[in-house]
Amino acid sequence: MRIIKRKYTWMFLVPLFLFIFLPNPSFAADGFTYTPLEPIPGSEDAAKLPEYITAIYKFALWAVGIAAMFMITIGGAMYLTSAGNTSALGNAKGVITDAIIGLVLALAAWFLLNLINPDILSGDLSIFSIVGGDTPSTVGGGTGTDTGTTALTTSGGACTGANSGCCKAGTKCADCQGCVSFTNSYANLCYKGAMGNTGCMLSSTLASKLNAANLDSVNAEVSEAWPPTVIHSEPCHANGTCADVRCKSGCANASVASIKAIYDALKKAGLNPVFESYAANCPTYTAAGITCISPSTMTAPSFHVNP
Repeated sequence: MRIIKRKYTWMFLVPLFLFIFLPNPSFAADGFTYTPLEPIPGSEDAAKLPEYITAIYKFALWAVGIAAMFMITIGGAMYLTSAGNTSALGNAKGVITDAIIGLVLALAAWFLLNLINPDILSGDLSIFSIVGGDTPSTVGGGTGTDTGTTALTTSGGACTGANSGCCKAGTKCADCQGCVSFTNSYANLCYKGAMGNTGCMLSSTLASKLNAANLDSVNAEVSEAWPPTVIHSEPCHANGTCADVRCKSGCANASVASIKAIYDALKKAGLNPVFESYAANCPTYTAAGITCISPSTMTAPSFHVNP
């Protein structure tokens, strides 16, 4: 049983290691697609690497639980039939103790992963890439370098569509990358003050997925497209490769169930949402399976979304 106990330890340390230190989560989620000859019991729909890891982990968890109960039963039978034999009693206690240790290790591994983030247990590795998009080479209307500090306050020429001349002076903003027009009923969806501004835009991939999310059905809407209206800490806002989504009635007073409905709709559409809220409230959202952070630049609770 000592050997079995060591196997229990490795069985749960290895998946934990893979989840935490997997070198490229986006590649693992999109690049490893394979249909096995025989499905993993309980996870017949697994098709990607994170899903395989999750399926194997869950199957192993069930297997260890069943094995532990089986060994506890055997140990109990050995104890009852020991007839006072000291050696037999010791063996029986050893079997029961090792089985309990293995079960505790299994539950501890699950608890640790759930404590880190509940999404890990579902094979969602998007939490390792909270903000996405490409870093722009210019800011503040097309001149200067994005050093991660204060943006330039000058505009870089006439606005002709998706170029940096359409940007608001003083914001981190560059040419919109692969963008298409994007509109909704939100009045401040993007900066519209540049002469010749052709309207709000987002990258075509992001726009398509946001439309697929059907945000109206969950009482939500995109609240920040390109050109951005304010300075953002995430550089992807500068080129239209990420966006913000708000609750139509305001996320600060929305129920956890409402926030979860919006989160699930965005996830179902293939997006990577992160709910930005106050630090004191994040544990409640995290417990509900919502990835939550508290950025210093947050003005009001909302979702940061990238493809």
